[in-house]
Amino acid sequence: SNVIGDVVEGSGAALADLRPEDRIVKINETAINRFDELRQELSKYSADESVTVQFERPEQHVDDTGLRYVVW
Repeated sequence: SNVIGDVVEGSGAALADLRPEDRIVKINETAINRFDELRQELSKYSADESVTVQFERPEQHVDDTGLRYVVW
């Protein structure tokens, strides 16, 4: 999955304001559909290089029964 589970405080993801449940869709111009693609693409860059991350942030809703669901 390309959906973020956890964000470590002080990490690059945290500094970029990424949050759990955000979905990574692109790194620079490369489409990301799975976690292994994300890992492979990020491995091309050193820790001091910047990358452009395109992501989708889900909207959180609660239906009339009180159940929470997420819509991207």
